[in-house]
Parts: sequence; structure tokens; C-alpha cells
Amino acid sequence: MMRFNRKKLMGIVLTTSFITSACSAPFIDNKDAGDDQIGSAGSLLEVDNSSESNNSSEDNDSNSGNNSNSGNNNNSDNNNNSGNNNTTGDIPAVYEEFLNNTAKATFSENFVDDTVIELGMNSQEGTQAYNDLGGKDGFLLDDLIEYIFDINYVQEDADTLTSYAYVDFGKDNNYELVLQHNLGAEYTAYFVFSANGDSVELVYGIDQGNRWSAELLDNGFVQSYGSGGAGFHSGFTGGIDENVTVHKYISEQLVYYGFHIYDFPKEDEFNEVIDTWSEADESRQDDTICFAAVGIGGQDYYCYDYDGSGNITDDDIIELVNLAASYGIDMIDYNEIDNKVAEYQKEIGMEDITYDSGNEIEFTTLQ
Repeated sequence: MMRFNRKKLMGIVLTTSFITSACSAPFIDNKDAGDDQIGSAGSLLEVDNSSESNNSSEDNDSNSGNNSNSGNNNNSDNNNNSGNNNTTGDIPAVYEEFLNNTAKATFSENFVDDTVIELGMNSQEGTQAYNDLGGKDGFLLDDLIEYIFDINYVQEDADTLTSYAYVDFGKDNNYELVLQHNLGAEYTAYFVFSANGDSVELVYGIDQGNRWSAELLDNGFVQSYGSGGAGFHSGFTGGIDENVTVHKYISEQLVYYGFHIYDFPKEDEFNEVIDTWSEADESRQDDTICFAAVGIGGQDYYCYDYDGSGNITDDDIIELVNLAASYGIDMIDYNEIDNKVAEYQKEIGMEDITYDSGNEIEFTTLQ
């Protein structure tokens, strides 16, 4: 069973980024964000930008950075779906109050933010967003929309569209409110709210732009990948449970030699291994091999990804592995990663939250 769908997302990102690298997975490009933000995007809603099911063929022509072709703009097909994903439980009235701007939302104490817009409270930018959106006093829907609009420097005449859906993550009969806000063709933001008594809490946030793509399915499966250039890709795959807690199955960066990974414990050693090994032989300096730093649960892995079609020999790979070992790095074949991810999913009881077991979320345009 196909557990992840990196190929599909990579194809989308390659179209928008003109990537020529042989690396096998995509990365999130955070526009003009600093290096410390690259790779931080996305973990929430459907950003497949196709009106087809997420389980359709990987030959998807949709452009993840162009939301004019997105599911975001297919809401005319969903406007009559007043049941919003065939909900069977009770929908908290406070959701409708928030959508009608008669009730405020606050930030959950456990707010999870993997977005470029930095709405979380664990960074300088997030603290500013928290304050701009009313702090502990909360914010109206219109406040949130205005904030998204302002920080993205969207032209005043840009087409915007806000839509919503009720999704029961974890199938526990407690529905979450999922908000989708499309700012024209270049940018879309997504938010997940939960009901806490008579109040609404922002639990999760994500956005996507013209060089990164993300997906969230109705079963809670989530992934986000994109490109930072011809030789740098990054992203993650995970799942949302019944408590709207996000479990990342895998977080990874894939680079072609000459590009470096970052924010991994042995990044300096790993980057030096890449440079030293690649520069030792010119035949290794082509796009036939990639390197990856991968986080699964609390475990970090450092990998080579080679399809055997170029100039690299088995002896070259042995030399690479031995060189890494001399730096205290146990380098493995990237092909081993999927099995390790599957083991981790089983360990946390989320082996059924996969790409293949989910469906596209249907949205209703907010009138």
C-alpha cells in the first residue's frame, strides 16, 4: 500500500519551481523568509489544488502554487453540500457564531503552527501575531482574515474566498471547524478550530504558496513538501488524532551535494561528510545522488539516496558510509526510511492514518 504520496507533491512543486535535481522528494519554500524559516510550512489542510480526489492518479496537472486551479476555488461545487462532509454528530453552535462574527476565537495553549505566517506563540513573529489578534481576549473571523491579508501584502483588488468545513478528526463525534482562506492565485491559509465549552480555540494553522504544497485529508493525514531551489527539498508527513494533536511521522530535508541541511543535531558533521566525499572525486559531482536528514519520532537518520543510474559505484557508497562513520554518523540507504516510518506509526497507534485511507475535504463557501 502506498503510505505516502511524495511523488505527487514533488511533481506539483517541480512544475512551479523549475527544479532539475534528481532528489526524490520536495521541499517548502518560504518566499522571502529567512533560512531559519525554510521548511517550516504546512501541516494542515488540503492544498492539492485539484477538484479530483486526493486518491486519484499521480498524473495530476494541478499547480500547487497557483490556487486558481485549486480545490479552494471549486467551492461552487460544494455550496449545496450544507451537510459539510455528511456530519452525523452535533456541531457546536459556537462555530456558527464565530463564522458569523458574533463570537471570538482564542489561541489554544497547545496551538501548533508549521506555517510561514508564524501564527504560533513560540517565536517572535508568533508573539506579535498573538498580540495583533487580540492576545488573550481573542479575535473575530474578520480580524483573522484582515491579518492574513495584511501580512501577505495582497493587492486590494485580489480575489479572496473564505470557506469552511466540519471534520471529525479521530472519528470521536467531536467535530472540528476547518477554515480555508484563499488570497487570489498566490496564497492560501488554513486553520483548524476546536470547541472548548462555549468558546472556540485556534488549534492548528497552515498556509501554502507558489513553491510549496500541502495536504490534509478528512482522516487527519497531513503532508507538506516544497522546493527551495534545484537542490534543496524539505517537508513532513504526519497525522492529526482525535485530540487535534499532530504527530509527525517524518520530517526531512533532501539535498544534492553543494547544498547543506540544517536544524539537525549532526548537521555540521553531515555537511562536512557530503562536501568531503563529493569533492574527492569529480565523477560524484552530478545529480545522480542525494542526501537526506530525516527525523522520525525522536530519532534522527542521515541517508544517501542513489538510484544506481549514474557514475557512483558500490565502492563509492562504501567509502561514503565509512567516511560518515568516522564522523560518528551511521549513514543508511534512504530506501530504509519508509519501513522505519511505518514502525513509528504502529508504535503510536496511527498506522491507519495514511494517504490512501483519507479523502479530500469538501468546503462550503462562507456567505
